[in-house]
Amino acid sequence: IAQLQREYDAYRREREQQQWELGRQVEQQRREHEDIVGQLQQSNTELQQAHATSEQRITQLRRELDQQSQSLDDERLRSSDQTREIERLRLENDGLRRELSSLQAADPNRLREYPWPDILRATNSFSGDMKAGEGGQGDVFLCWLNEEDVAVKRLDHAAPWAMESYDAELNTIGRLHHRRLVPLLGYSTLVEGDAVRGWCLVYRAMRGQDLEVRLMKR
Repeated sequence: IAQLQREYDAYRREREQQQWELGRQVEQQRREHEDIVGQLQQSNTELQQAHATSEQRITQLRRELDQQSQSLDDERLRSSDQTREIERLRLENDGLRRELSSLQAADPNRLREYPWPDILRATNSFSGDMKAGEGGQGDVFLCWLNEEDVAVKRLDHAAPWAMESYDAELNTIGRLHHRRLVPLLGYSTLVEGDAVRGWCLVYRAMRGQDLEVRLMKR
């Protein structure tokens, strides 16, 4: 009986040891399971946050794209309006040119106002190669202007008498028409801000004839 009791006690202790070991393994597995579940929950939370951030970024990019598309449409509309305005101004300018041509045709003695850029192009910016002579009141350049052979007299704008001389020639030679006078065709002025920076008088060129020959011609 004593032997059986000892064997039973040994068996019981072994079973208790096995149950304790089994319980320890179960607890370890439970903790590992909880850790894995926690990691999965954290990963899921991070994925949700990343997804939310991505959605916000996508929404922001869509708004920016819509704004850029709207700006592009507005720019196209403005460009179209500007193109129409340019075309309108061109047509208006053509009409004014035709009206000016009609006026000049109706009154051949009417002095013409030449744009300063046209004078610069015709004289190659007052190139010395095109200079025909120099005088006390300015330089004279021979050139082609609006399909006409002309002599452009550039007054020295720095001279104190320049404006007075300019007005005098316009009001005298510009109004007189005589076969012994070189015809004055028109004028041109360079205006910068509120100040006049240049004066030019445009005469019909008399190539191959000096002033004395012109004055003495019958």
